[in-house]
Amino acid sequence: MGSCTVMVDVSVPIQLGSTDSGYDIDIASVDPYHEYPAPLDTPKSDITFTGKSESSHWNICWKHDASGTHRTDPWSTTVDDYCFYVNGLCFLWASPCSGGCSQIDVCSYAWFCPQLRYATEAEFSAALPTLNANRTAFFHKCAATVLDPYFWHCDYANTFVRVPDNHWNELVLVCSLHGLQQLCSGRVDSLYAALVTEQYAGASYREQNGSTEKKVLRAEGGTEPGAATELSSWTTQTAWGDEAGVKSAIENYSSIGEPWFTVQSTEAAKWADTEGANASSAPRKLWSELYLMNPWTKYNNDGSGQLGMSWTTPVVYCGNYSCFTGVVSADLTLDRVDGILEQQWTGLRKDLSAEPWSYELLPNTSSIFIVNRASPRFPAQEGMLIGRSSDGGDEREFSARSGELTLATESESEAAPQPARARASDKV
Repeated sequence: MGSCTVMVDVSVPIQLGSTDSGYDIDIASVDPYHEYPAPLDTPKSDITFTGKSESSHWNICWKHDASGTHRTDPWSTTVDDYCFYVNGLCFLWASPCSGGCSQIDVCSYAWFCPQLRYATEAEFSAALPTLNANRTAFFHKCAATVLDPYFWHCDYANTFVRVPDNHWNELVLVCSLHGLQQLCSGRVDSLYAALVTEQYAGASYREQNGSTEKKVLRAEGGTEPGAATELSSWTTQTAWGDEAGVKSAIENYSSIGEPWFTVQSTEAAKWADTEGANASSAPRKLWSELYLMNPWTKYNNDGSGQLGMSWTTPVVYCGNYSCFTGVVSADLTLDRVDGILEQQWTGLRKDLSAEPWSYELLPNTSSIFIVNRASPRFPAQEGMLIGRSSDGGDEREFSARSGELTLATESESEAAPQPARARASDKV
């Protein structure tokens, strides 16, 4: 019970924010610091917290100031110093925020941990009693000093969670010190082959609900080229493809109309038109156009698949496209590009807010983005928005918005379209 006032030097533009959900408190300030928990913001007055019961609690933290000592300087950067081992796994108390006030890109810390990942449900459930029983020892190994982009502390009393839940709980991650336990976007995570007669076989590894889902896919095909078939898929737990779940099926599936197939079948058609005279039509590996991967990738909220592209090679047993019979392809997903650009924008904003610049970069008037500037093979995709930092709204706009690819000039962001239009029209 009682009140506490945080005195603010308004001449020092340091952002403040809270990292837990608080309980039974009131906040008062001259500027509308509004409800608790407060987002990162630069306060313009002192802030008074008033507890209304014996169980009231709150916290307030400041963001790292580039002009001061870096938050990781006094700490080790050897991951083993932060590991709390349970059942042979290295658990890391990674952040005082589970998505509500900061986000961790698990694929950006290879220099710290060979493979940073979310714990599976089974791993987390088995470790949670031990983590709670040894909370004090775990607290002293707080890895937020290294992993959290905003804060360098852990909140002792808050609830442990294994995946982000857009709240202010304590995020616990796993560091796999050996082996490849989780595939991040931007890596090849599918390999498959399809024939013109619609036979299909492949495997994919997808991140689903904080763990890696392994799938095997197969279509029996038919004797006629282009005849639609049934594509079956099932999860597997072993390297041999043994079924581990209910098999699902997609009826009337045709692989020869997919972008990863047509990029090669188009080359085969060119070869046939010139009767092999065009040397540029010799069998070669090709990138597909950008597309929304369906049907076996995870789906965005709008029902579309992941944004990606495929690296393809033709099946030509005779050495030229006259005997073109199919395609072997591997997928590269690009959905993490938005998160990477958001992280870069956040770093730029932090740098500009410090001396000598002291400039406040706003998300609704600035953006970092990647545009497909030139595409000789797919000219309709010139100017395609591959990714961008968010505009500060509640929902991040992805390139695969509303189930469609987005041109930069059609982006909903106020910051991206004008410079993107200039870049898209500047041909090389």
